[in-house]
Amino acid sequence: MIKEFINDFKKTDLKIISVMNKGFIVSLLILLLACYILALYTTYPFSHVALFSSLNLFKLSFTCLVSFWTCGMVIDKIK
Repeated sequence: MIKEFINDFKKTDLKIISVMNKGFIVSLLILLLACYILALYTTYPFSHVALFSSLNLFKLSFTCLVSFWTCGMVIDKIK
């Protein structure tokens, strides 16, 4: 099963991989920003709004990261 996944990923179109990589980078940067805000909140608890917004930002960026991967694989299969 893992070999099939690796072979499918190797056969993916380069344009799709390019879009997936750009989406990963943007999502990863947003994820790092959310982690930074959470780290600031743990050292200096200044506002609960910062806590909840950074948690939501963390969830959003992780969801986008997974969505880029899933949509890229699905679009490649449809093509």
